[in-house]
Amino acid sequence: MKVCIYLELEGSIGKSGIGTAVRHQIQSLENENVLISKNPYLLDYDILHINSIGPHSLFLANVAKAAGKKVILHAHTTGEDFVDSYHFSEYVAPWLMKYLKRFYSVGDVILCPTNYTKSLLCDYGIKKEIKVISNGVDVSRFENIPEIRDKYREKYELDEITPFCVGHVFAKKGVGTFINTAKNFPERKFIWFGNIFKKFIQSNTLEMLKNPPKNCFFTGYIKNILAAYAAGDIFIFPSYNENQGIVILEAAASKKPIIVRDLPTYDGWLKDGVECLKAKSEKEFSENLQYLIDNPKEREKLAKNAYKMVQEHDLPKIGAKLAEIYRSV
Repeated sequence: MKVCIYLELEGSIGKSGIGTAVRHQIQSLENENVLISKNPYLLDYDILHINSIGPHSLFLANVAKAAGKKVILHAHTTGEDFVDSYHFSEYVAPWLMKYLKRFYSVGDVILCPTNYTKSLLCDYGIKKEIKVISNGVDVSRFENIPEIRDKYREKYELDEITPFCVGHVFAKKGVGTFINTAKNFPERKFIWFGNIFKKFIQSNTLEMLKNPPKNCFFTGYIKNILAAYAAGDIFIFPSYNENQGIVILEAAASKKPIIVRDLPTYDGWLKDGVECLKAKSEKEFSENLQYLIDNPKEREKLAKNAYKMVQEHDLPKIGAKLAEIYRSV
């Protein structure tokens, strides 16, 4: 079996969560007897697996269908997820939802990372078969976190329990909540590791980033993401909307205690008080953080449970599921 895994504008969005998901797909299939192509123009594949929603992706899907190929469309993007990402995204989102209904309906099978995303696609009126499969994470990649911890703690001048976040800096990701939480702990250093797209993000977010609290730091893009998980202690992810959140899986693989916003996308796999603490408000983010700072045993418990949970998202298991889906199309 030969599968073409395609991502439109890969050079531009390869560092995004979608880019990471595509790399995970390819890596997960290494031991699954599946030949991988990244050239959709040769039409020498059995299945075209598209991970983007652009017009060229739609064109290639239609070309593949006309050639008798099977097409799998991976739903990494929803209208709800798009809001508060870029300038005017809230105005584009309603039109995007209409386009996505047309786009995803072209596929023979639709893949998505959580039951929450599946429910959104069903609400769009999409009638095609929808299968849920995690974006996954390479758990083994994070095994040496303890060994490199001192190096990066020294680099970022950290000497106490450090709350941190990983991801692109957008309003949707909850950067305002992160900053406001930092204000409640003025003697403690907070660090956000991730790209800042100043040309695209909203003006109110830029204003916050110009004058953050003195204890709140934004590193910008870092090449070695392991540095973030080695340096930080408590992972705070205040995003307002996610289809899954690969960084949560990475934090779990790094054995970090996790605080997230209480979102429906986490239902069923992240339980409050078991694998994480959930916050419904900025006040609860601060309360949960203080609780974890004061309770090392609770930090250890949450981290241990999250690490157990993430084993189900390890790439070998995801690859086996993905190969099974390919064979069933």
